[in-house]
Amino acid sequence: MSRNPMLDTLWQFLQSVRDGGPHAVANQLSQGWVPPPKQTERTRKVLLVHAHPLPGSFSTALASAVQRGLEKGGAEVTHLNLYSMKFDPRLSADERRRYLGPTAKDPKLPPYPTVPRDVRQHVEALKTHDAVVFVYPTWWFNVPAMLKGWLDRVFLPGVAFKLPHLEPAGSPVRGGLVPCLDHIQKMGIVSTYGAPRHITNVCGDNGRQMLCRAILPLFSADCAVHHHGLYEMDCCDAARRGAFLNEVERYYGEEFL
Repeated sequence: MSRNPMLDTLWQFLQSVRDGGPHAVANQLSQGWVPPPKQTERTRKVLLVHAHPLPGSFSTALASAVQRGLEKGGAEVTHLNLYSMKFDPRLSADERRRYLGPTAKDPKLPPYPTVPRDVRQHVEALKTHDAVVFVYPTWWFNVPAMLKGWLDRVFLPGVAFKLPHLEPAGSPVRGGLVPCLDHIQKMGIVSTYGAPRHITNVCGDNGRQMLCRAILPLFSADCAVHHHGLYEMDCCDAARRGAFLNEVERYYGEEFL
């Protein structure tokens, strides 16, 4: 008998309320507009993922502000500057072939793919940090291709999630997948936007939605979402940019941890 997707979504929502609490769910569903709940355990290890091609960009200044704030607050920060690292965002044909395990053409493949050598350090960082902060410019209402490729190649089956039909009955399922990153308690999003806020909301902040709808369920059930956005980036003055930088640094030093 086929399953009803709407009932599955409702069931997952009720499970999230049970596991994470109403405040956490309100924060997650609002993608950070509802303030995150206070947490008793302090975040100590933060993975900062930055994607912008220009070293002197305002986005680079934002990533530095996030790092300064976190370190002032006592956190240990691992900064992945994807462009300066020359990360290859392209999912190769062989990676895609192995992505979902055995098929009729390749019945001997393992259930989950082997992590490619060039992304092992990224996978290890993902496994050993308490929080992840994404800093990127929003282009065409989405994340840069570099960041999308990083997600494609690092958030692998067997690393970030497992497939329900390959796992024991009763395994926790969120977003249709069995989450593997329950140790991540907080997700930060810091982005710049060329469009005004109301246009962004109407057209869809697709990068933010992807992170909050597809990536967030792989983290802890009560993972908090923290969002900062500078809208109309291309026409705001230096004072407004400076104020935004200062607020981001203050927030990540005083409220994120």
